[in-house]
Amino acid sequence: MVNTNLSKRIFSVIVLIIVLIFAVLIIGCTSLQNDGAADGTADQNTNATDTQTEVSDYPSFISAMKAKEFAATEKESISHDFIPVQGKIVELKQDESLQIFEFETENQVNNITSIISDDGSTFGTTSIFWIAPPHIFQKAKLFVIYLGKDQEILQALQSLLGKQIAGAAIGNSDGDTQTEDPQTDGTINDNVNYENNEIIDEENYCSEESKQATVCIQVYDPVCGWFDPQKIQCIRYPCAQTFSNSCFACMNENVLYYTPGECPTL
Repeated sequence: MVNTNLSKRIFSVIVLIIVLIFAVLIIGCTSLQNDGAADGTADQNTNATDTQTEVSDYPSFISAMKAKEFAATEKESISHDFIPVQGKIVELKQDESLQIFEFETENQVNNITSIISDDGSTFGTTSIFWIAPPHIFQKAKLFVIYLGKDQEILQALQSLLGKQIAGAAIGNSDGDTQTEDPQTDGTINDNVNYENNEIIDEENYCSEESKQATVCIQVYDPVCGWFDPQKIQCIRYPCAQTFSNSCFACMNENVLYYTPGECPTL
């Protein structure tokens, strides 16, 4: 009788242990399913965020640049003879801005990108002298021109718009943007005229004293006064004016520096 009761108790304990094991397994499976659902929700949220930052048009591009902590302030409109739509100048930071053009269709923008030279110096039959190294990007219906060397801006443009389609080389070990002179064997030259790859003569920057001059000697010793890109935005070469001598050149508030001789012509 005692053995029978003991056997029943042992059997009951075994059953209880089995029930507990099943209960633990069920709870574990439920927890894993919940974790998986949570991970799926997180992935969906991440994908939603990625979709929100995808650049497809002007508003999404401006939002993306602001997310990268650029001012992205819209300024005045801009138009070029060689681009069939009107664009907008958007200031990113002090003295740094973009020219942004949005076409109605991708085919229209592709018609433009197909006629641009690799260095960005010509659009079809139109030759251009940019005031700074050009960097031209295109994504979807957006066409973006950046004139400058700011590495932070260039990195942001590449991350949002992809590799530039034309323009000067981007960056080197010193963080400067430079261009190669195609007339030499890969020689780096940061003072290239983008219209015809001509090397510009020695630059003589106007001193504060020369800028404040009120009288100049009437001597004809011609110089080419090159305009300050922060004051004058030129599209065609040369972005300059011939003056009778360096004194008259530096008296002009728009001149940044001068080079010997008359300004080059096309």
